[in-house]
Amino acid sequence: MEYNIFSEMVTGYKNILKKSKSQDYLDFDFFDKGIVFAVSDGHSNDFFKYSDRGAKIACNIAVGMLKDLADLDTKDLINMLEEKKNTNGNSIKMDGFS
Repeated sequence: MEYNIFSEMVTGYKNILKKSKSQDYLDFDFFDKGIVFAVSDGHSNDFFKYSDRGAKIACNIAVGMLKDLADLDTKDLINMLEEKKNTNGNSIKMDGFS
């Protein structure tokens, strides 16, 4: 299957006024099962001067993880998610998936 990806990053109005660059990032990768992509919205705040790097790191990690997850069988993926605990210690419920 052939895929065409069009992407463009633009600097937002607030960053234009501040004469600063965008802190957002987009990453994607083609692989044997299709394509995965991730978008990260940076803080666009002078206090977070490395937000652009964080956005890039977040996208790179997300794309890698999504590719790994795509290799799992659906039931294995659901079982894995159900085993994870959220920050409150409650199991993640995946009702309606089979």
